[in-house]
Amino acid sequence: MGTTRDDEQKPNATFTTEEEMETRQQREQIYKLKEKIERMYYQVTQIAIDKRPKLQKLQNMFKIKLIAKMTNKEMEEILDEKNLNITELNHLIYAAATVITEEINGTAEQRSKPPPLGQTHTGEHK
Repeated sequence: MGTTRDDEQKPNATFTTEEEMETRQQREQIYKLKEKIERMYYQVTQIAIDKRPKLQKLQNMFKIKLIAKMTNKEMEEILDEKNLNITELNHLIYAAATVITEEINGTAEQRSKPPPLGQTHTGEHK
């Protein structure tokens, strides 16, 4: 009476697999983000603070929450691994902000590419 058949449990098993795949993808994205931040951190340390380029205004508000959440997780890990002084912390924050800006707005190379045939720079079709 109160038992379930095997075929009734399969959708739940599929859902769990999808959740696991999504979690794995998120971990992979977070790891890639951490690598980008660490590479950018090295580049930023080579520039005097007052000579850094101004960051662009973020264009895609939809992505901000997701990327900021992932970045915050990575920043926690990076901060746990390193003992930074205030200047190094400033470099790290700027590096993370630069990576977030590039992730949301695209890199300068991506922005300067001509649009695909039949589209304008805004993505509208002619």
